[in-house]
Amino acid sequence: MSYPPDWPEISLRVKETSGWRCQKCGAPSVYPGQVLTVHHRDGNPSNCSPGNLRALCQSCHLRAQVHLRVYGAHPDQLPLPGIG
Repeated sequence: MSYPPDWPEISLRVKETSGWRCQKCGAPSVYPGQVLTVHHRDGNPSNCSPGNLRALCQSCHLRAQVHLRVYGAHPDQLPLPGIG
């Protein structure tokens, strides 16, 4: 599994669509110490369908990645108390 050749354009489009804000916590991309990233909800970097991609700040992205690895699902797909 790898990113498609047009990943820079895809990720830019996701960030623009989100208004340059984290789609989880709402932090703007200029928030000190935060970088806006694009998360693959299913963990597959080659799946760039719009429903699989979310613009997330680094903190929310890290939490989503850990949740995906531990529980096998994105936090929005498997809500657990105190996580996500």
